[in-house]
Amino acid sequence: MTRTRLLPDELFRQLVAVGQVDLLVGVPTFNHASTIGPVTTTLHAGLAKHFPRERTVIVNIDSGSEDGTRGAAARRTARPDELRNLSTPARRTA
Repeated sequence: MTRTRLLPDELFRQLVAVGQVDLLVGVPTFNHASTIGPVTTTLHAGLAKHFPRERTVIVNIDSGSEDGTRGAAARRTARPDELRNLSTPARRTA
């Protein structure tokens, strides 16, 4: 029987490397440099306010953006240790 994997192996390894956390928030992106900054800022503020004692991580799972999305996310994060920029190639369906 063939086992279907939900996540590509490399993305799975990157997620495992994040380590143990209490709350992980995933943000899928693809060429969202103009909007990812406010999203990560808002997520960070909400996590800090509502889960101040929990180990939290924001994971930007980027599908190969070419507009600087990953850098924009990193620049707007109040706690650099809270953001992980992971990448996975975009799947072509056609």
